[in-house]
Amino acid sequence: MKYSINQATDLTCTIFDPSFPEGIKKEWLYDLIDMPYENIVVKAPRKYHEILVYEFGADYMTPPPVEQQVPGTDKNYWID
Repeated sequence: MKYSINQATDLTCTIFDPSFPEGIKKEWLYDLIDMPYENIVVKAPRKYHEILVYEFGADYMTPPPVEQQVPGTDKNYWID
């Protein structure tokens, strides 16, 4: 590998993703916390709020009006 992931501060997808035009911060993927979800505990990024604001805007908890809602897609991330 030409560049070490340990030296990187930002990462990007191998395909263009308009949700993350600048790439994403490495700490968003590697700095994880345990978070309760229903009756289990899952790993989640420590800075989940920062990620959600980056992707959806500061009002990410407010759904758009019904007439502006569109289906999304699943996004999968892998860490080797």
